[in-house]
Amino acid sequence: MGKVKDGVIGGFSGKVGPVVGCKGKNGYYVRSLPTGGNPSRSDEQRSARSKFGVAIRLAKMLTPFLRVGYREFAAVRSPFNVAVSCILGAAVVAGEDGPVIDFDRVLVSHGGLTSAEGATAEVADDKVSFFWTDNSDKGNAAGTDVVLLLVYNKELGQPVYDVNAAHRQDGKATLVLPDGWKAESLAVYLGFSSADGKMTANSVCLWNG
Repeated sequence: MGKVKDGVIGGFSGKVGPVVGCKGKNGYYVRSLPTGGNPSRSDEQRSARSKFGVAIRLAKMLTPFLRVGYREFAAVRSPFNVAVSCILGAAVVAGEDGPVIDFDRVLVSHGGLTSAEGATAEVADDKVSFFWTDNSDKGNAAGTDVVLLLVYNKELGQPVYDVNAAHRQDGKATLVLPDGWKAESLAVYLGFSSADGKMTANSVCLWNG
């Protein structure tokens, strides 16, 4: 059982895959589920812990954005925990040297709001320009839905984002990039939140350099 000095973003609790987070008298702990002593099961457990570590490292980098992108679930579960579960279940894949993130499959926002339609991104050295179709006449979409933009630098492990960039009816928005960021290192995402903040849409990955 491993101790997490400051917790995972203030403490991680509950079960995600084969890993359980809990709070003790001296801080937060992460432990695995019991295996019953089966060696092959131990190998599976090590693999599962490795996958969990990959998922949670990405989620930690994106935590402020995920709190918005997953807030539809806040009434019943921690948005962070839901995000980790989604990343672990959908976006962690086998790589040559172990588990890695498939950024095309990452959802930086998730929920029941109608997603973007006809969305594209143009990536330059200093900014990313986003374009999408105003589909506010589809499903539960509204023209006043707020646009959520995120660009993640895979090489540096750093995001830039805007959780109030524009509205669905605007059809376009821009996100300025830090100096020196290269297009081939970026993963670019677009999502929506309802104007009242109660619903969020599944994000779409528009660029994976």
